[in-house]
Amino acid sequence: METSVRHRILDAYIDYLLMKGSKPATVYSFCKELGIEEPEFYSHYASFAAIEQDVWLMHYEDTIHKIKAQELWLGYSVREKFLSFFYTYFEGLQKKRSFYLTQIKQSKSDLRLFTPSFLKKVKDAFEHFSDDLVKAGIATNEIKDRSGITARYKDALWIQFIFLLNFWVNDDSTGFERTDEAIEKGVQVTLDLMGHSPLDNLVEYGKFIFKNAGKAF
Repeated sequence: METSVRHRILDAYIDYLLMKGSKPATVYSFCKELGIEEPEFYSHYASFAAIEQDVWLMHYEDTIHKIKAQELWLGYSVREKFLSFFYTYFEGLQKKRSFYLTQIKQSKSDLRLFTPSFLKKVKDAFEHFSDDLVKAGIATNEIKDRSGITARYKDALWIQFIFLLNFWVNDDSTGFERTDEAIEKGVQVTLDLMGHSPLDNLVEYGKFIFKNAGKAF
């Protein structure tokens, strides 16, 4: 019963925002229109902002459930897991695109500079997910463990997330093909930078030369 009321509130809020183009004036007026009492609303949500966070978080959690349910998931490389996440996440956004666009455009935050309140729970969850995959990538030697930098990998991946979200908002290609291309190229570059590179070999060689300078000169 509680779950159905929660979903009614969430769905009614999405419909209201899309039909009216703005948030309800008050919780009271929203509840009147929905046919529930205010205490019932507050037993599920503390504010309209909490509903907005829930919409985004539910989509994120649904994405995680779908990708981890794939038979091939456990055999994927870290790179493939990030690609699977982003493809599935942005494909799912299309189901409520009008709502997500309205949310983003009404936000006073520039996504490139700030994380709006409706994305804060998603950011926390995504960074935890990224941390787990980064650790797995280090264990399998797909990702280079760099002192002082590894802890910031999750930040780079969140920046990638925000970049792709901005790209998707402005994508007018058929079937959002350009977003798919941006995902593929963005994840490849990001994971390449986190992986082993010629620069790592140069640094290691420099350390070796420094330690053995007396033998070489």
